[in-house]
Amino acid sequence: MWNRLMESKRRRNCVVVGASSGIGQEIAQQLVQEGSRVFGFARRFEQAEKNDDSKVVKKRLDVTDKRAVAEAFQALPEIDVFVYSAGGAFFTEAMETSLEDIDAMWKVHVSGAWSCFKNAFPKMVNEKSIALVIGSIAGTTYTPGCLAYSMAKTAQRVLWEHIVDPCRKRGIRTTHVALGAVDTPLWDSMKNASRIDMLNAKDVAQTILKCIDEPSLHVPELTILPKKGILEEI
Repeated sequence: MWNRLMESKRRRNCVVVGASSGIGQEIAQQLVQEGSRVFGFARRFEQAEKNDDSKVVKKRLDVTDKRAVAEAFQALPEIDVFVYSAGGAFFTEAMETSLEDIDAMWKVHVSGAWSCFKNAFPKMVNEKSIALVIGSIAGTTYTPGCLAYSMAKTAQRVLWEHIVDPCRKRGIRTTHVALGAVDTPLWDSMKNASRIDMLNAKDVAQTILKCIDEPSLHVPELTILPKKGILEEI
């Protein structure tokens, strides 16, 4: 199926890393509904496959495995839209955060993002192309209880700032999306977390698609917050 789709009539090719749940899944599904061909990568797809009738072409990928990442992107056609939405979070106070927690967050949000983008970049040759990373307001604002996650998201934002120049020279737009709290499975480990005032993943995806769909606009930084603010105290 993977190779057959790549050989079919040229459409807008979109890659969404982290397409199994939450914002990544919503973005992938909405891109498909628009008529794009979407290649969705994720470490697991079990939850998404139960009632999923979308036409997203799914492939399992561990973004911390650089060889697997290189092979996965080598098999892709030209890329018009690249979205990095892979991730997770550990919610621990500063002095309770382990080096293992910090290392795990870094591998997914920073090393993994760089590995995927570096392999996507050579295939982004269309002047209407765009590369987006789904970041967090935790990367720019003190957010209690998530040191490892905040450190990684800060570094991820810096990473995206550094790809602006090579992308601009090729005509590629770049967007760093800084989000407040969004109601996604990321919060499942926090049993007492109130999600009433959080952002809705579908609404967030629709806003992000506006950046993707209008090639005349370059939105280098997009901040989306709940109406009541960042929601630092969950």
